[in-house]
Amino acid sequence: KHNDLEEVGVDTYHHTMFEMLGNWSFGDYFKKEAIEWSWELLTSEKWYSIDKSRLYVTVFEGDEKEKLAFDSESYNEWKKYISEERILKGNKKDNFWEMGDTGPCGPCSEMHVDLRSEEERKKVDGKNLVNTCHPQVIEIWNDVFIEFERKADGSLIPLTKKHVDTGMGFERLTMALQGKSSSYDTDIFQPLIQTVAKRANVKYGENEKTDIALILGGASTSTRAIHLINNIAEMRKDCVVVLSPLQTDVVNNSLYSGSEVDDIVTFRQTLPSTSYAVLDSGWKYQYDKYN
Repeated sequence: KHNDLEEVGVDTYHHTMFEMLGNWSFGDYFKKEAIEWSWELLTSEKWYSIDKSRLYVTVFEGDEKEKLAFDSESYNEWKKYISEERILKGNKKDNFWEMGDTGPCGPCSEMHVDLRSEEERKKVDGKNLVNTCHPQVIEIWNDVFIEFERKADGSLIPLTKKHVDTGMGFERLTMALQGKSSSYDTDIFQPLIQTVAKRANVKYGENEKTDIALILGGASTSTRAIHLINNIAEMRKDCVVVLSPLQTDVVNNSLYSGSEVDDIVTFRQTLPSTSYAVLDSGWKYQYDKYN
């Protein structure tokens, strides 16, 4: 993932890459089924059993300039499962999906989960924090309803067959299911983080300065470096991750600057000089050879 790179390691949920869960339909089903199944998977005791009182959904409010109507169909479907006060109307930026300047596009409906403590939830209503970049009120799933084609002249042409493309962030879902305040604290990342922290002689999460999940204005050099390296390593077995020049610079700058440089330089020696990381079986970065 090339965008939002400056956020990686600073907040609790941005990553250099992520795993996308979801489903597609090419004309087989549409909003009714997609919304029903999304709600069932997230809340049913047979599946993820996420607390319904912590969930909010968004629907497209429409756009007068584009002559796009409010997505009443999605709204009415959601009303079957969740109270109307938890169905929020979103603008084109948040609730109209487009891959580029041209091509298939359409309104989308997001599912957000409030992971804050009960005390925090009593102070501020979660619906006021949806799509505000709050680190504990996060989008975990998006149902995209592809109804139009964007032409080169900017016009929108209705598609004869309507499609569904849903995307759920695996790391964010895991964060919700494991009750963590940061995706870096889940069992996806912790084995890697602890290995790197040990190798770099850094104690992850010891205090605010070294706990990324609790820092709002930035991150300590060494812990951010751990997050960045960890993201590089988070790939399936037998993969090679090639870093872009920007990513390489961010990693190098994180590793070489700041008061904790002495701790990190030791680990920097383990990174391949060609700036790529190779994984062995499972999800284990090849640190053992250096121990």
